[in-house]
Amino acid sequence: MTPPSVPQESPAPRHAAPDQPAAVKDPIEPPEDSPAEPHVRLNAQALEGALVNLRKRVAAVPLLFDTPDLAEVKAERVKLLSQIEDYLLPRLRRSNAPILVAVVGSTGAGKS
Repeated sequence: MTPPSVPQESPAPRHAAPDQPAAVKDPIEPPEDSPAEPHVRLNAQALEGALVNLRKRVAAVPLLFDTPDLAEVKAERVKLLSQIEDYLLPRLRRSNAPILVAVVGSTGAGKS
C-alpha cells in the first residue's frame, strides 16, 4: 500500500504596493542554451516603499529584555537603520547614483 501524497504548497507571494508589482520580467528572454535568468525590471517606488516600511518596523521593535548583549543589539539596530536611511534610500531615489554590488561566496559556489 502506498502512502497518500501530500500536496506541495507554493511559496508565499511577495507583497508589493497595490497595482504596482515590485518587479516585472523583461519580455526579452535569453537564448535557450544560456544559463542566465531573464532580465528583471524593478519598480523603484515599490522598492522605496518596502525599504521605508522596513525601516519603520525595525525602529518600532521593542527591546524589552535586559540581556548582557543589549547594548550590542541596540548598536546593530542603529547601524541597520543608518544603512537604510543614509545609503539605500538615497541611492534608490537618485537614479544616477552609483550602485555597489558585492558577489560573495566560497570557492566553487558559482559566483561567476
